[in-house]
Amino acid sequence: MATTSDQIQFIGPYAGQKNPGANSSAAFALVTNGGDEAINIIGWSSPTVPMVMPMYFGLDQNEVWSMIDVPSRIVNVSPGVPTLFAPGYLHIMLMNLQSELPESFDLVFTIKTESGTTFDKTVTFETVEWNHLIRQSVPSKPVL
Repeated sequence: MATTSDQIQFIGPYAGQKNPGANSSAAFALVTNGGDEAINIIGWSSPTVPMVMPMYFGLDQNEVWSMIDVPSRIVNVSPGVPTLFAPGYLHIMLMNLQSELPESFDLVFTIKTESGTTFDKTVTFETVEWNHLIRQSVPSKPVL
């Protein structure tokens, strides 16, 4: 069975506002799979943001916390097991931004799965200031 756009849901999506002088930010959400089989997402792109990629924070070979590319860029979304994209954890990098993010914005993802299916998914993100994110626990959406 081919994966469809409706099968993947982004719950509570939000993004941190781009810092002055920076050209990147990060987006977060709880991602669920409404289907019967696991989906391995192997490709992310967007016509609305120059570059999107999954990243996570972890210990590097020197045991220093840093941003690390997701191995093989595969993100598994299993049915009944939500995948958490949260500050300080797995997140979606928004790269090569030319301006600040609007208060609310649609991000169109072109998602490619390991099974060969490619589909577009439009997600509306709320933008929050980073100082709101710092005061929150990792698994929660910021309270504005």
